Amino acid sequence: MEKENELGHFFAWARSRAYQEFEKRMTADPALDPNWTFSEIMQELLDDYRKTHQAEPIKDHFEGLPE
Repeated sequence: MEKENELGHFFAWARSRAYQEFEKRMTADPALDPNWTFSEIMQELLDDYRKTHQAEPIKDHFEGLPE
């Protein structure tokens, strides 16, 4: 479930950035393969996201409860 949440946050963060970059690259060079170009952009954004959005440690749900 945690990975699904992380992916959801990533796609929300990356969506507009990906479309903007895709338009920019395809306008500059219409001969680019759209699928490879979009894939490359998403990989770059995923790398950027991981660098800037480090996962916070998960708190132990039992912390502070009596034993």
